[in-house]
Amino acid sequence: MALHSNVTPTESAQVKPSQEVDLVSALDERITDLLKLCQELKVENEQLRAARAGWDRDRQELIEKCSYAERGIEKAISRLEALAKDK
Repeated sequence: MALHSNVTPTESAQVKPSQEVDLVSALDERITDLLKLCQELKVENEQLRAARAGWDRDRQELIEKCSYAERGIEKAISRLEALAKDK
């Protein structure tokens, strides 16, 4: 909900009390909406950060597993090369 007023600063002195109440009410509603949105975004941000931390842990675990597998493959290749030389 956008709060737009066609009242210029020089006309503001001519605003009727009922219009002032409407403007204040609209402004109050907009502020409430923005505060609610801010809280929702904060919660979403926290959830995204938690998910990111989980992905970072998963990534590190996969890197370690790949490194372990690579060392095992290198050892197996070395053994096969040694066996081939013995023949």
